Amino acid sequence: MILFFERKEPMSKVYVSSFDLLAARHVRDVLRANGHEVVSTWHEPGAPRPATDTEWPQIIANNASQIQSADALVLTSTKADVPGGKFVEAGIAIGADKRIVVIGHRENRLLWHPSVVVVATPEEAAAAC
Repeated sequence: MILFFERKEPMSKVYVSSFDLLAARHVRDVLRANGHEVVSTWHEPGAPRPATDTEWPQIIANNASQIQSADALVLTSTKADVPGGKFVEAGIAIGADKRIVVIGHRENRLLWHPSVVVVATPEEAAAAC
């Protein structure tokens, strides 16, 4: 179920960061339903999936550019601590002074940064952006 929150201020541009592709797509849908513009594209059908070391630099540069263009980054945590690019993305967002909203729990010390807000659901994340 997707809940809607009435927003009085303009929508935010949001980058979705996650280890879980299906979770990222669900968060994307909730954010859009609540009036936000999702600027991340890695989770979209047909998005490039790097297969070689030579493809990674362009993908990473593209993701970093999208984070820079966002007002906020929403990160989904996992039940087990899973390393990955989401922590690099969170670091880029912290360095760029973006709002960071974690859905779930703080998996990594980086997520104890003062700019990080932790919520329980995608709907709460949409309200926090």
